[in-house]
Amino acid sequence: MAAPLRQGRRPIAGTIAHVLVRHWLLLLNVSLGLFVLGAVAAPALMAVGLEWPGRILYALYGFTCHQLPQRSYFLFGPRLVQTYSWEQLLTAGMDPVWPRQFLGTAKIGYNLGLAHRNTAIYSSLFVGGILFALFGQPLLRGRWHVSRRQYLVPWLLAVLFMALDGGSHLVSELTGCGFRADNGWLRLLTGGALPSHFYMGDGVGSFNWLMRTLTGALMGLTTVWFVLPILQKGFKERPATPAMQVTGEGAAASAATETRLSPSL
Repeated sequence: MAAPLRQGRRPIAGTIAHVLVRHWLLLLNVSLGLFVLGAVAAPALMAVGLEWPGRILYALYGFTCHQLPQRSYFLFGPRLVQTYSWEQLLTAGMDPVWPRQFLGTAKIGYNLGLAHRNTAIYSSLFVGGILFALFGQPLLRGRWHVSRRQYLVPWLLAVLFMALDGGSHLVSELTGCGFRADNGWLRLLTGGALPSHFYMGDGVGSFNWLMRTLTGALMGLTTVWFVLPILQKGFKERPATPAMQVTGEGAAASAATETRLSPSL
């Protein structure tokens, strides 16, 4: 009587590949959600007195963002979310030479781990990923024959808009002319029809804040629209991973059984 077949276990690499292929979008969205949540966790830890864990998170997020306090949201202060001007931050104790080292105080709150633009980018990546999971996959099913330009062009435009906004700030600061600090050019174009706080500074409701938020959100959403269909197509075209592989003695027994069962020539 032939010995029973011993079915080998799937290799770890095969298991990981199988999970990635089947659940790549879920894993991506969970990762983005945790990344955004971590930026909120940094000020939350500081607010409850867990300073060192909070500082570790700030240091980690510092690799992805400049974290300038005048361009960041502050949480857990007098209001749940607010921003402060350069002068207000100096009064609160910010060092004008090393502003990014100022994380906030218990009185005014603590800044988010990401600045305005990066907050918009990563939040819109997460929201866009959720929307793609709900609506994008059914809409794009079987329609990849359409030129990729319809996905690439919006992304390139978003990159251009963000580069123009960020680049103009860089030129304004490096040259010292400050045309993005007071936006006097915009005041002339609009005839001063808008409130004065719209032209000045970086706080919520200002032109600078609005442009950072809009360009960041567009960058995130168009990245989702451009990249996720490519990933979806790639994972669908990937050869299926075998559900189980037979190895070792199981493989030998299987081969022997097949030999015995084969008809004679």
